[in-house]
Amino acid sequence: MTAGYTLAPTRLMRPNRLDTAHVFERVFGIYRRQAGVLLPAAVILYLIPAALGITREFAVQAIALAASIIAAVGYQGLVVQAVRDIQDDVRDLSLGGLFRSISQVLAPLLWTAILVGVGVFLGLLLFIIPGLLLLTWWAVAAPVVVCEVRSAPQALGRSRELVRGNGWQVFGVLVVSFLLVLIADLLFAALANAVSGSDIAFAIGNLIAGTLTAPVFALASAVVYLELLQLKGERLPPADMATFTDEP
Repeated sequence: MTAGYTLAPTRLMRPNRLDTAHVFERVFGIYRRQAGVLLPAAVILYLIPAALGITREFAVQAIALAASIIAAVGYQGLVVQAVRDIQDDVRDLSLGGLFRSISQVLAPLLWTAILVGVGVFLGLLLFIIPGLLLLTWWAVAAPVVVCEVRSAPQALGRSRELVRGNGWQVFGVLVVSFLLVLIADLLFAALANAVSGSDIAFAIGNLIAGTLTAPVFALASAVVYLELLQLKGERLPPADMATFTDEP
């Protein structure tokens, strides 16, 4: 497997800034090509949180929230591997292969998500801007964990290093991705409410919306990571073939 992102001969031959339009072009292109594994993976990971969301009890809702966080983190790892997989224009990993490929980095992925979540939340409490700044700096922390096999603190620092010089562009990608997901979620919630006002209908609507929109934000993070690597003149780290394989 070869990486599609390679070192450019000279700095003058590389663009100076992240091209946000190109990012979304790649995001939706990969979405179409990898829908066969991205959508089933989203269903598998988000099914339990959606089912738990039917119950209105506080304890169950807390468990549902924790399950959603774990699902989101695991899914972002899967998406990064899916994007990495097709850099040679060939899909090598099946759905099962994708799940196996993130087994060894799931713990640091979860810690990264917790640190990002806590940091951004506290930053938002401090007049909002610090939270948005941290969200931008740490936008590619999850891809760093998966592709470079780093610990959570290392991934946060490495993400800040990659984003430096392209902060506004990365923030723009995050905002557009968030708006696309939000609009889709509201649309499916309204549709579910129109069909039936029951909790089950609402949970099904959430599952469908989550399945269809989850790849957008995760793909945006993965593509931005790859684009930033190219801008910095760095190669995509080679996959560990002991884990990045479709063999059981």
